[in-house]
Amino acid sequence: MVVVVRVLLRVLLLTAAVYACLVGIAALMAPGSSEPQTVDTASAGSTLYATSTKYLMFMQPALRMPGRRVIVLGASNADIELRPQVLGETVKCATIDNLSIGNENITELDETARIALQNRRYAHASSDVYVLGVWFGLFGDSKARWNGPTRENNESDIDLEFQRYGTYKKGGDFYESRFGVAYEPLLNGLVSPFPLIEKVSRETTKRLRDFFFIRPDSRTDAEREAAVVSDADRSAAVTYWQRQLGSPDRLSPAQFDLLAKTITMLSRGGNKVIVVDLPVPNWWDAALPMNREYKDRLAAMERSFADDGAVKFVNLDRFNNSENFSDEVHAKPSIAKQIGQSVAKVINAETCDLTRQTHLLEGHH
Repeated sequence: MVVVVRVLLRVLLLTAAVYACLVGIAALMAPGSSEPQTVDTASAGSTLYATSTKYLMFMQPALRMPGRRVIVLGASNADIELRPQVLGETVKCATIDNLSIGNENITELDETARIALQNRRYAHASSDVYVLGVWFGLFGDSKARWNGPTRENNESDIDLEFQRYGTYKKGGDFYESRFGVAYEPLLNGLVSPFPLIEKVSRETTKRLRDFFFIRPDSRTDAEREAAVVSDADRSAAVTYWQRQLGSPDRLSPAQFDLLAKTITMLSRGGNKVIVVDLPVPNWWDAALPMNREYKDRLAAMERSFADDGAVKFVNLDRFNNSENFSDEVHAKPSIAKQIGQSVAKVINAETCDLTRQTHLLEGHH
């Protein structure tokens, strides 16, 4: 019996030592306090957290840092066309965060918005700017977008991530740390070996996953710049988005209602919301009736917020020439930069310039 107890103790000590080593390795790989305290989901793949949803969950403390923030929300085209580095060339009065999640719908955009708003409340922030990059591909019903054996209630990727390790529970505006934000770093540290193992697993199986399940866009910027979208590419894109949206010809009214509620939620308490109608190639007008429906519904929504000084809509249809795009939705690098620069000017006029004017007026009193 004594021998058995000794063996068990040795196994437990060895397990604890290995786990402690994994915690240490994960801590070294995680974005550290010496790095800029901003959030950019585009960098997720190069970090311990691998995916944008996992990265966003673990990087929440960075959103609690004091000071004004410009927070970008949207899908992959917002990620490409509203880059923090481009926006930051013009917008100097705020830290810029990118919380874009690829292939999301408005339901997941709303969840991301709640994560941002909840964390900014911890910083007592009241003058942030939320930039929402939208297009018709975001307005598919959640039953079509989020389904499968692990999504009994149409849980999004963010839902699944926050439920994964048991460190968060549903409460308040969204998920909250099970023992409060004071203990969140400790809990994140304790579960960090699991993201580490997942990261190693993803890296070692990448080629296999790419071959069987994923078709990553591995083109260089030069290749994207030179890309020509063929008729076959367009046809495949139409089929894909009809399936993704859950309908061959109609968007989800509930998703538009939710967007309006999200805008209202974000614009309270001194924050501003800039809704950017991101361009798509003009061939979509003839390919699907949904793009026209999206434009009409977004125009109606803009009219409903016409008297709200905290909300502004930005149209970028001048960029919608087909030759400006490397595929059915993503602008070529040179055009993406122009889009970002255009939006940066709006952000600057709505926030930085107005702030300077207010300070000048206050100085005269």
